[in-house]
Amino acid sequence: MRNMDHIELHRGGREEAFPETAEDWPYIAERAEFARYPGNSVPWHWHSEVELFYMEQGAIDYRTRAAHEHVRFGEGSAGFINGGVLHSTLQSPNSAPAIQMLHIFQPSMLGDPAGRLQKRYINPLLQCRGVDVLKWSPTNPDDMPFIDLLKSSFNHDLQRPQNEMALRNSLSELWIQIYAKAEPLFSSDNASWMTNRDVQFKAILDYIRANYAAAIDVPQMASAAGVSERECYRIIETCAGTTPAAYLRAYRINRACELLAHTTRTVQTVARQCGFITASHLGQVFKEQMGCTPSSYRAARQNLDSTRQKSR
Repeated sequence: MRNMDHIELHRGGREEAFPETAEDWPYIAERAEFARYPGNSVPWHWHSEVELFYMEQGAIDYRTRAAHEHVRFGEGSAGFINGGVLHSTLQSPNSAPAIQMLHIFQPSMLGDPAGRLQKRYINPLLQCRGVDVLKWSPTNPDDMPFIDLLKSSFNHDLQRPQNEMALRNSLSELWIQIYAKAEPLFSSDNASWMTNRDVQFKAILDYIRANYAAAIDVPQMASAAGVSERECYRIIETCAGTTPAAYLRAYRINRACELLAHTTRTVQTVARQCGFITASHLGQVFKEQMGCTPSSYRAARQNLDSTRQKSR
């Protein structure tokens, strides 16, 4: 299980990349400590894999394609994010430091992609646009069997090859319950989810993604969405739970983390490519957000990657 402090995006988009997954084993387990993420949040992104998680500590708010709404997951709760769903997460206000355990995987690992199980029990859920996020709460006794099974599924030691089959069996059992919970929603209509504010927010996100390396400001973000500056503030605060400046700063730091971890570019180059005026400016903001300098972060990540390579 890898400990996470940022996400990695494919170049030029908002699709999350999982470079450590193997083609014949499209699965990864993660432990997300939100206190280590820039702004205690994960920016808007998507992935074709499904996301199944348990909240070990604290609480987080998930926003999905209905960007103007959020679902709160408190300690002890469990959740499911369907494949291809645009989403972001933010540690809930006044929460203890949030810690989230995640299974991220392609459901094709549960059965033959051309077989009966895929056609009957996997594709209908994956292809249902009315199912974006599902929640199981510890205050609901009926939800506890699912939550207990999910918690125990993180105990499989995948360094022992036979446990890969045990994990797949656990995920299959969980999928049966996920499917049963989602099935009543298969006839729902997603068209009503998108509001004008959602469309405007996505326009702002697209503008930030395309221009974060430049000296952009709120008037430019507002212009990209066709709204006033005041409305731009309202949209980002409502949909992202933060200010425009804080969201932009967190996005830039996430990109800096990716470049530091996976390239040999100098800190000065990383700073320039991520919208910071100088390396010292990046260093100041990076230390505020991540608790360490860019150079020490790079060294720690490279050491971790080297250790993982040796253990394979």
